[in-house]
Amino acid sequence: MGIHAGIKPFHCQQCEYKTRLKASLIQHMRIHTGEKPFKCEICSYASIDASSLHRHFRTLTIERPYKCKVCSYSCIQKKSLDLHVRRHHTGEAFGCSFCCYSSPDKQLLRKHVKKCHLCSETSLISTQPTPGLKPFPLEH
Repeated sequence: MGIHAGIKPFHCQQCEYKTRLKASLIQHMRIHTGEKPFKCEICSYASIDASSLHRHFRTLTIERPYKCKVCSYSCIQKKSLDLHVRRHHTGEAFGCSFCCYSSPDKQLLRKHVKKCHLCSETSLISTQPTPGLKPFPLEH
């Protein structure tokens, strides 16, 4: 019920972070302490959580579990595959409200608006794809 009610009883004493899980607060606190207990056995990489270390390890091996169904692209994270598919296979794009720029990635659009239009208001950026816009050509 805590999930649905939005109850977050664990609070960081150094910032505004709140969470419903004690383990999440412990992991969050590592940001403030600099503790990185998960260390790579191959190189000097260290992280605050096991999943980041696992993802890092994939970069050192040939393991690329996320594979594109349309082309030969493969990667180590699902979000990278999702972005690849949007960039190269769907034509989905997010359009700039101020010029003809479009991007398949909301973060790239936000960076564009800040850089080119001197605007930090993310509310001016549509978070919905603009139908019919061709994505900005990017390499994968």
